[in-house]
Amino acid sequence: MVYRYNKINLQEHIRKVLKEYWEKPKQDNTEVEKTINKVMSKKFYWWKNIIIEEFSYSGMEPHSLTIYGTIEVDEEWASERWSEVYDYTPFPQTFDMRRFGDLLTQEYAKELSDFMTMLLTSVTEYSPIDYVRMGPLKVKFV
Repeated sequence: MVYRYNKINLQEHIRKVLKEYWEKPKQDNTEVEKTINKVMSKKFYWWKNIIIEEFSYSGMEPHSLTIYGTIEVDEEWASERWSEVYDYTPFPQTFDMRRFGDLLTQEYAKELSDFMTMLLTSVTEYSPIDYVRMGPLKVKFV
């Protein structure tokens, strides 16, 4: 009986620790979006807007921050990126099911991740951040 009692306490403790470990800090994304859009549109001509649905932070090393939502980009830029990534495959007329990561080479994704890591480390409560994943963002053309 004592063993069972200790096992239940251990399970409850593990659940509590895991919940605290994976729980995301609560933050209003509106101000973060404004800051990101202001900085990124000055640095990258193709950046039009980002609408953040949520962040997913991994506290395990390496610490990653994944952004979920929609990114609005210049369509001509997207077409050029597509050609660079997929060589001769024609740019799709409908891009509904595509992700932002589909437009990025590894090198370009790393460059964006490095810049966004620096930016988001200073404007969010997530820390530390080793890299930012933007690939899952849905793409919209403007």
